[in-house]
Amino acid sequence: MPYTICIIDDEEVSERMLSAILKIEGYEIISASNGKKAIELFKSKIPDLILLDVDMPEMTGLELISIIKAKQELKDIPVIFISAHVDLSTKIEGLDLGGIDFISKPFQNGEVISRVKVHLENSLLHKQLKELNNKKNKFLSIIAKDMKTNLDENFAKIQLFEDYLKANDTKSLKESLSNLVKHNQQTSNYLRNLIYWSRLETNQLQISPTPISLARITKEILAEHLGTIERKKIAIQNSFEQEDIYVFSDEYCLRIIMSNLLSNAVKFTNYHEFIQLNYTIDNEKVFISIINKGMFFTTSAQERVFNFEYHPEETTNEENKGSGLGLALAKELVAKANGEFAIEANGNLTEIKFSMPLYKK
Repeated sequence: MPYTICIIDDEEVSERMLSAILKIEGYEIISASNGKKAIELFKSKIPDLILLDVDMPEMTGLELISIIKAKQELKDIPVIFISAHVDLSTKIEGLDLGGIDFISKPFQNGEVISRVKVHLENSLLHKQLKELNNKKNKFLSIIAKDMKTNLDENFAKIQLFEDYLKANDTKSLKESLSNLVKHNQQTSNYLRNLIYWSRLETNQLQISPTPISLARITKEILAEHLGTIERKKIAIQNSFEQEDIYVFSDEYCLRIIMSNLLSNAVKFTNYHEFIQLNYTIDNEKVFISIINKGMFFTTSAQERVFNFEYHPEETTNEENKGSGLGLALAKELVAKANGEFAIEANGNLTEIKFSMPLYKK
């Protein structure tokens, strides 16, 4: 989709010249002849960049930029002033009010194109950095909260050990120890996801693809959850046990993906239900499918998970609480490997499907 540039200029000839220059470069152009019309225009269309004439009747460019920068939905739009006569004090005032550049009339085509391109690229980078920073803050906030909760619970359990020993209550002691091990494993997983996500977002993740047996890796990961699977009496239907399929991927990356997805499947599968691991092969890719019957995973819940806005408090079952960070990380790692990732929810059936390159032995 092309960038949209708004030209605000009361001189019709000037507006037409700028429009012609920028349309040739493929930009979408909207325009207004004064400040009031521009404000009305922004209600229906928000541009990516504004070219604003300083000297306009009724409302000057300096007055208009003050209004623009005061509006939440408009304040981050880069504004370049245009004028035939601008003294130094006006330029300083314009920059102080939030302008990013000045272009003098009459226009030089190359200068207009160059400055517009540079500031659009800078604006895009600014947006990406802002989004990444917001994403990082959300991620760290959720991780910190989850880890603090686990550590507080662990500390409380440790304090109970002495009481159980004094009362010779071995049953309660064993249960408390079992829960302590479980919470320590969860904390370890949070740290692992945090480290891997930080490496992913800072482009420090080194991918080294090798042939990987899906039968082996699914067996190993399921074994880590054997206690919960047996306790909840979950039936595991693993198609990879019937035919060993190989993918060409980074093993640790694939293990993080599968571990997070299978851990969620085990956690959210109801008692006496099932988990299916299936696959299809299409166009040199293996599509791995994990189906489980448990919590209804709505589309809105999916969006909140992938925007790091999902909270454990939203689940009603204490045993099934989770922040969804593992799922969000799995999706990003699949994208990093140029794979496809999709979730389909129908009633209390949830299917997560992702692709990896097929390795032909």
